[in-house]
Amino acid sequence: MTVFEYSGVGGRKVNQDFLTHATMDERHAVFIVADGMGGYSHGEVAAQIAASAVKDYVEENYTSQEPEALLREAIAFANESISIKRIVLHAKQMGTVIVVAYVCDRTAWIAWVGDSRGYVMRDGKPIFQTEDHSLINELLQVNTLKAKDLEKYSAIVTRSLMGENDNCEPEIQSISVQEGDVIWLCSDGVHKEIPIYWLPEDEIELKTFLDGQSAHLSDNYTLIKVTL
Repeated sequence: MTVFEYSGVGGRKVNQDFLTHATMDERHAVFIVADGMGGYSHGEVAAQIAASAVKDYVEENYTSQEPEALLREAIAFANESISIKRIVLHAKQMGTVIVVAYVCDRTAWIAWVGDSRGYVMRDGKPIFQTEDHSLINELLQVNTLKAKDLEKYSAIVTRSLMGENDNCEPEIQSISVQEGDVIWLCSDGVHKEIPIYWLPEDEIELKTFLDGQSAHLSDNYTLIKVTL
């Protein structure tokens, strides 16, 4: 298993994205990308708190819980951790979206809340992609999306971790994986402006490409690439 990580500030003054990962043993690893919500205070703090909480929970409990329950509880723990931090900071609202990949033997479990995405690729072709928890995606699914809605609602998510909200339930999917498959996790600053299928697989080329995008992208852009 090889891991490539990248996070850039893009067109923003502060990078509110956060990524982390942990390899517990040769059969188990967890990877996380969180994107702090810029419309509220301390987005970068919320992202770091949530991602770190998920990593810590998985590391401590992966041997005693089944994968789906493990991820559900890890994200609930992350939401509670944001709640505590919000009180400490006297912040009225703070939040983040998150995507997690937990590799357990030959299965990748993908959990997400919001519009950060997870992909699984095989031989350069997608075999799985998360569905955004966003207003744009909901309008698209019921065939009511209009061109004027794209800009107006592009930043509105329908699920997030904010420490006190009800719409924080993760969606979780399991995907059978094999050697050579590639898992991509990314914030919306990547997938809204760079088609994931265009990204080079070679890590030197990938870093060069991403370095060159900073001046052209409007948002923070963060990704993890895991080659199994």
